[in-house]
Amino acid sequence: MIVVAVDTSTRTGSTYLIDSPTSGNWDAFFAKRLIPYIDAHYRTLARGEGRAIVGHSTGGFNAVSYGMRHPSCSA
Repeated sequence: MIVVAVDTSTRTGSTYLIDSPTSGNWDAFFAKRLIPYIDAHYRTLARGEGRAIVGHSTGGFNAVSYGMRHPSCSA
């Protein structure tokens, strides 16, 4: 198991994993940069069935909404 913990804190507090002009482009970062980077540098199962996203509180919302927006990125 490979665990990646990402700190999504901003100057205004935590953020939702969406693209926002005030908190940053978190959705694009995860989908286009972070996940491909992890797949390229670690021995992963590079498909949705080999991934999980979890979180607590705001992170829980992020996990559910990100999985719904990017079903091919998470199981």
